[in-house]
Amino acid sequence: MRLFVTAMVLGALATAAGAATVRLRQSAEVASARVTLGDIAVIETTDAAQRMELAQLVVACIPTGRSSMDVRSEAVSDALEAAGLNLARVRIAGAVKSRASLAEDICNDAAVMAGARRHLAAIAPGVRYMLSGFELDFKPAENLVPVVTALRPRLAAGPVRFDVADACDPSKVVGHIFATLSRLTKVVKTTRAVSGGHILTPGDVETVFVSEGEIRGCFESLSQVVGGRVLWALGEGETLRAGCIRGEDVVKRGDPVRLEVTVGQMQVCMKTEALEHGTVGDIVRLREMPAAGRSRAARRRLREYIAKVTGPGRAVPFDGGIE
Repeated sequence: MRLFVTAMVLGALATAAGAATVRLRQSAEVASARVTLGDIAVIETTDAAQRMELAQLVVACIPTGRSSMDVRSEAVSDALEAAGLNLARVRIAGAVKSRASLAEDICNDAAVMAGARRHLAAIAPGVRYMLSGFELDFKPAENLVPVVTALRPRLAAGPVRFDVADACDPSKVVGHIFATLSRLTKVVKTTRAVSGGHILTPGDVETVFVSEGEIRGCFESLSQVVGGRVLWALGEGETLRAGCIRGEDVVKRGDPVRLEVTVGQMQVCMKTEALEHGTVGDIVRLREMPAAGRSRAARRRLREYIAKVTGPGRAVPFDGGIE
């Protein structure tokens, strides 16, 4: 009787300390060639973290070319021990073996190509690329879990090759993906047709990703175009390029303009007067600001400058241009 009570106490202490029971099922359908303990067993424990850890443990891999396999309790014990888990705190019960069967064909060309895109995202986070012209030099097995292990040449635009392995044995390349790699960048396109003279609003434009080779002379952000005046009619989906938009004039004829001249480490500001309208980036003529009371003849002798507009009421010399 004393031994029975002692056994009950020890069992209660084990449970309190986080002991778990792994109850193997007779059979189970799995969605991957990698068979986890959660696929083939019911895990009984009061510790949620321990249950999750045990459920995610890979206990077997269905070999390439097969759709099922038997996972014996001994294999489960070996996997638990290899993972560093204390076998004294995990009891294996239920069936002696569990039949793990693939639920359906889990691999095709699309799955392999998706693996290439995931690999690209992993080695170049935050950078957009486009892959096109996919070709495989092998036929994926039904239960292949594709893992792309390398990209050659690494992140070079143009023809590339991905090495493909099985997740059950990543060291063994089973085939290759050949494709064309293009780096993408943003351009601004119209979301609807706009007429010449229209001032662009945020609803008129959007940014989309295109191949880098298509962006020469294109605007890349909405802030560059919103508020600008379209010089000619544009259709829906047209890419906005330099020259098709004129920004709002920030300098108008007769306005005072501060001409900022940098000489070495020193900056000199001159007061000038605009002789023509201009937006940011425009080249305009400026004239030295006349002193009050000067005659018309004296005004005609004032110096003129060619300058680039940098902002409202501001400009810098264009190639030092003094007329």
